[in-house]
Amino acid sequence: MWKFILSLFKGSTKTTPKAKPKKTEREIIEEISKIIQESEMSSAKNPDYKVTLKEFLKGRANFDKLDADIQKNIEETLEKINKVRNKYGKAMKVNDGLRIKEGYKGSGAPTSKHFKGQAIDIDDNDAGDFAIWCIANLDFLASVGLFMEDFRWTNGCGSWVHFQTVPPRSGKRVFIPNSSPACNPKLWDGKYDKKLNV
Repeated sequence: MWKFILSLFKGSTKTTPKAKPKKTEREIIEEISKIIQESEMSSAKNPDYKVTLKEFLKGRANFDKLDADIQKNIEETLEKINKVRNKYGKAMKVNDGLRIKEGYKGSGAPTSKHFKGQAIDIDDNDAGDFAIWCIANLDFLASVGLFMEDFRWTNGCGSWVHFQTVPPRSGKRVFIPNSSPACNPKLWDGKYDKKLNV
């Protein structure tokens, strides 16, 4: 199989005076292995794997070309969400990660922390099992440094949990994202230890 894949790479390489040097077979194999690993080693498929940079970027940007502050924010967000993934112990699928303002057509707020690499949305089921786990482990989320949207606003309009690494203006550990009515008001009573706020 490797020979066939290598033949595809070799056949597509054109030789011109300004062409880049051909990659060695070893370099090509390493490159293909990395692609295969990134596609398979995803926390969405296996709870033993971390949430990856690829999952966070969603094909929207090249990490190396992003502003240094955004790169730093992304690294911090991934570090924190992977602490949650490790404690949660189950596969986690990224619904949304980095957003790019140019060409963005989503319904999210223009000031969303997603644009700065400081927020991530993790998929949840309609029963809100992951969100309820988060509420039961709010002290852990606080120790990690994560804030979450009140999932009564995200479950029923969809099913995800929004995390961000910076506090909302209210300073609440679990914050209401907007003034619209909750989509699923009966899912939780909204009560938690206010000492976890900042």
